[in-house]
Amino acid sequence: MNRKVMIAGLLAVCVFAMFLLVPMNGASEGSTSYTDSTTGLKYTLNDDGTAIVASNTSATGDVAIPSVINVEGTDYTVTSVVNNAFKGSTLTSISFPDTVTSIGTGVLQNAKQLKTVVIPANLKEIPNNFLRDAEKVESLTIPASVTSIGNYAFYGLKSLPSIEFATGCQVAKIGTNAFQNCTSLKKLTIPNTVNAKNESKIVKISFPTLFLSALVL
Repeated sequence: MNRKVMIAGLLAVCVFAMFLLVPMNGASEGSTSYTDSTTGLKYTLNDDGTAIVASNTSATGDVAIPSVINVEGTDYTVTSVVNNAFKGSTLTSISFPDTVTSIGTGVLQNAKQLKTVVIPANLKEIPNNFLRDAEKVESLTIPASVTSIGNYAFYGLKSLPSIEFATGCQVAKIGTNAFQNCTSLKKLTIPNTVNAKNESKIVKISFPTLFLSALVL
């Protein structure tokens, strides 16, 4: 009986140890968590030399995410941002480096104090709910690299008078309600690269009737 109890105990310890080794929060095997002692920003570091901006919902003030972070002599290039990374934070400004090519959904949703945001120049897809209800944002430029804008991406930007698409912008798709409830919007010129089949959808859904005079296709 004692021998059976010992074997059962050893099995339990082995199972628990295996559980501890399983990567958590969607991190890939071999990745580690890191917090910058200077900025307080949290990252996930990967074995391939890349870094992911992790959840930083308590971030406040002005934040400039670096393109490269050095950890114990090793450089990691910041390439992506997790879903909801700064959701509900009290940031007043944020800039993403051009090394970032992927941003998760809702990254700046409900960031009620945010006024300025710099979108990375090599981003191709602006995700759903990207800046949803970040109602104090005052200016916005869509980089030339962007090919699609997600649903509700800029919904509720009530302090935004205009939206600028960079020269050569290749946006082909704009999601449902992407610019709706932008109550201060005076002008929005949609690039001619937007699929003609989507134009009626943009007019009917993405904008309330009150703001159709702001739309230039």
